[in-house]
Amino acid sequence: MPLGAAAQLKVVVTDPGGDRVPGASVVLQNGSGREIARGQTGASGEIVFAQSGEWVEVSVEGFEQAKENVRGRSELDIAVRLATVATTVEVSAAQIPSVAFVESDADELAELPSMGLVENLRATPGVNASRRGGTNIEPVVQGLRETQLAVVVDGARTFAAGPARMDSGLSHVEPGHVDGVEIVTGPYALTEAAGAFGAVIVRSPQVPRFETWKLGAETGAGWRSNGSGRLGRVRVFGSARKVGFSLRTAGNKGNDYQAGARGPIDGISIPGDYSNHQLAENCASIRPTTKSLR
Repeated sequence: MPLGAAAQLKVVVTDPGGDRVPGASVVLQNGSGREIARGQTGASGEIVFAQSGEWVEVSVEGFEQAKENVRGRSELDIAVRLATVATTVEVSAAQIPSVAFVESDADELAELPSMGLVENLRATPGVNASRRGGTNIEPVVQGLRETQLAVVVDGARTFAAGPARMDSGLSHVEPGHVDGVEIVTGPYALTEAAGAFGAVIVRSPQVPRFETWKLGAETGAGWRSNGSGRLGRVRVFGSARKVGFSLRTAGNKGNDYQAGARGPIDGISIPGDYSNHQLAENCASIRPTTKSLR
């Protein structure tokens, strides 16, 4: 460079593929970052400044901003990278409605004494039943049945276990020893069991609590003409303030079931000899209610 000639700086801007980028904004800065010259690259993707500086900053639409130190060079090649596109999606939804369910308590279920719990539930709106042989009736809730319908007894899911679903998830639940039943419909049944579109939630009687030690008992018996069904139920319970127990037993027995809605049809019967016995117990340590005194 001739003595006394001003230092020049040539800046070439390229994309990730090595092609020149025209129309890029190029800013020449001094050591403190203050702008001393500005311009745009031409069709050849380059710009020449009549003076030099310490930093060169390049901006071009669609690319990330680039900044590079001159370091005494008279020609500077700056490669810009494609800008990263960031998209923000905001999702809002209305408040989740409460779970749709119909609840039947023990008194309502007891008004329809039967050999199986599903027969009692037939009086619940939206609940029907499908007979699976002489002894078992499978629940149907708003058209949902079998694997679409979850059966949950005291927090545990039950499943049918015989060929052709001859015993549903409710077939071994004694109707006389049920404290209440909830019929859950809609997608909120998924909170009770994966893959379910509806649910039947059964609660057994809990251990009672008395201020002083008390004992109690419940008993019941029944008979059904079709199939000669017989049943017996007994529950004994007792508790004080801190401990309690509940013991219940039941037995069902029957013969072949005669087909026919309004009466047996001669010569048509469904094999259904059965005998069923159940025994269950609950024991609990009851924590007394504490009250703060002010």
